[in-house]
Amino acid sequence: MREYTVKEIAQIVGGELIAGDGEITVKEFSTNSKEGDEVTMFVPVIGERVDGHDFIGDAFAHGMRATFTCRKDLAFEQGKNGISGMAYVYVDLLGEKNPNVAALQRFGAYMRKEFSLPVVGITGSTGKTSTKEMVASALETKFCTLKTDGNMNSQVGATHDVKAYRKTSDGSDRDGDEYAGRDGADRARSAPGMCGDYKYQCRAY
Repeated sequence: MREYTVKEIAQIVGGELIAGDGEITVKEFSTNSKEGDEVTMFVPVIGERVDGHDFIGDAFAHGMRATFTCRKDLAFEQGKNGISGMAYVYVDLLGEKNPNVAALQRFGAYMRKEFSLPVVGITGSTGKTSTKEMVASALETKFCTLKTDGNMNSQVGATHDVKAYRKTSDGSDRDGDEYAGRDGADRARSAPGMCGDYKYQCRAY
């Protein structure tokens, strides 16, 4: 994906930059505090036993310079203006169990609007990953096909996939309209509950 500034991301997801430099650029997202660099934005996931906010410092130590947070006071608990050098985007999405992940999903939905490739959505209680593989295999006989990596069937995986459609085999960015027009690209996607956000043209249940 192209680079976005933290300030742009905050605006896209309906968040607020509460600390740090809004001009920091982001090209990737990670829910793992140990997997990222200076262009990766950390997404703290709130679990039943572990709160990802506790690992913002670790994310910073591993090079990340931006993070979502749904705890507005957190930036100031960690220092007068948060961890020096870390940009905090506060998201207050009422009713969401994981506001930070929901913000990431909003960003993925925004990126989805940037291209018009046909998308296949696969949902159901079981068998989504294997069905995705079969659908992708069928499409690959005629189209250049992008599919979900492994069983990344979550909101995080969906945004990862939306970003990935722009990548060529050598990892460089490719324009979406050219990609669709030249390659007749299609896409197999396994992501329950996200059909509304990601505008699928075809669904399998």
